[in-house]
Amino acid sequence: MKFPGFVPDIESVYAATDLFVFPSDEEPLGSALLSAMAHGLPVVAVARGGVPEVLEDGKNGLLVNELDPGASGSRDRAPAFRIPPKRRRLADAARETISSRFSADRMVDATLQLYERLIAALIENQRALRIRVLQKPKKPNRRSAGCPAHG
Repeated sequence: MKFPGFVPDIESVYAATDLFVFPSDEEPLGSALLSAMAHGLPVVAVARGGVPEVLEDGKNGLLVNELDPGASGSRDRAPAFRIPPKRRRLADAARETISSRFSADRMVDATLQLYERLIAALIENQRALRIRVLQKPKKPNRRSAGCPAHG
């Protein structure tokens, strides 16, 4: 394992990497995880934050509750990365997840849909407000309005 610090040519690092481990307990959803998946690396990540929303255990990577080799179930799951076809299947599925859910086109479409929903809600709220303004308010009846003389 190497910790090289800043690397200007990250593509060569991904190309030379066999496995990406995302050990963060704190980071909600790291761009490093998404980048590794986009580069077709098999991924192991701690099931915290938004990670389980992207990484489906056993389908496009492996989720663990903690990064402890002695933890219950960790040893049973390691063979998935020792067998090249299984490792390749997880890596391919990870890349497909990113291309289908996080591509620029997909993100633009999702943003446009959000704006359309917000605009529709604004228009509906304005209509509802206009209806209330246009309706004549009922004038209170002095006798029923709590007038002390008619109590």
